[in-house]
Amino acid sequence: MSAGVSLLKRTAVEVDTFVQRLDGRVKFLFFVWATLLVYIFYDPVLNLIMIGVALTLAAYARVLKPIALTLAVIIVPWILFAVPILALPLGFPWNKTVIGY
Repeated sequence: MSAGVSLLKRTAVEVDTFVQRLDGRVKFLFFVWATLLVYIFYDPVLNLIMIGVALTLAAYARVLKPIALTLAVIIVPWILFAVPILALPLGFPWNKTVIGY
């Protein structure tokens, strides 16, 4: 079994909260809205706010502890590898990204 499948199996939690009772379409629209905001507005402060909102919803839904490992697997490598490439003139000349920001 791959690491991704085992992480997904560990994060499945059956609890009865407001977030779990929401329709799947509402959760999907939140996902699309959050993703578009983060990609359209290339701002680290907005990214931190969106991560904070997502973590707050996870804590409210009482599933923060099971997904902490998944968040660490996704966010920590991003911070370690992507941020120095984007912040320093290592991967992009004149410190500009591919989208021209």
